[in-house]
Amino acid sequence: MKEGLTCAVFKRENYEHQFIGKDALAQYVYFLIKEYYPKHTSLKSRLAKLYVDQLINGESFEKKITMAKLKLENHSKTFFQS
Repeated sequence: MKEGLTCAVFKRENYEHQFIGKDALAQYVYFLIKEYYPKHTSLKSRLAKLYVDQLINGESFEKKITMAKLKLENHSKTFFQS
């Protein structure tokens, strides 16, 4: 924080995000919010649902869980590859 490598994000209902931080960092955070996190959140939600379904139904969804984890990992690798 002392080095200015943080960015605060404020989101009110029905309004755009507000950023407090250095311009370059705020732009990067905005990019992540718009481009990375929607799919990431969707994949994480799918994985969580599989875990809950597995627990409730008492049957294994290990193949589906493994596939969901792989998709999540691939999304991150593809997005952040250098």
